[in-house]
Amino acid sequence: SKKEKILHLNNIKLKGQHNLENALAAISVSLILGIKTKIIRNALKRIAFIPNRLELVAYKNKVRYYNDTTATIPEATISALKTFRKKKIILIAGGSDKGLCYNKLAKEIKNRCSSLILLPGDATVKLKKYFERTDKIKVYRVNNMEEAIRKVKILVQPGNIVLLSPAAASFNIFKNEFDRGYQFCQMVKKII
Repeated sequence: SKKEKILHLNNIKLKGQHNLENALAAISVSLILGIKTKIIRNALKRIAFIPNRLELVAYKNKVRYYNDTTATIPEATISALKTFRKKKIILIAGGSDKGLCYNKLAKEIKNRCSSLILLPGDATVKLKKYFERTDKIKVYRVNNMEEAIRKVKILVQPGNIVLLSPAAASFNIFKNEFDRGYQFCQMVKKII
């Protein structure tokens, strides 16, 4: 079998280890299907983001705002948090519980976030319990996305990353996860 370099990892623009793994899986399937390496290379170079998946939606006053609304389970939010090295993340999370466990996510939040803003829902109630006896992270509960972004505006400082990565479903106050992401983007534009 002939080895051929398809693309250097630095040329894949998608953020996060999980997206790199997805790109490698896509390359493997493409090769199995007989797609030429030039076509694979060109396609991967063009993909800078996937809507609603660690999508950079704004960069204002040295702050990056990411929409990761499709992270509807704790593991997806953990992957998003691991993408960023700094402990300057303001995380917007919470919502409707799908009967999942949040203890690993809580540990990751404590290690990587400066603030946690929680949207309404039973997943929020479960997640908040992990932060009742800690001063390491500031936790805020809000009623909707507008309140969340208004809280962000008060908390945010240059160098922060604001990340919507809920780790929960959106049934309680949004039409669906895409409506949640849309509202995040609109409120960032309107308020920040």
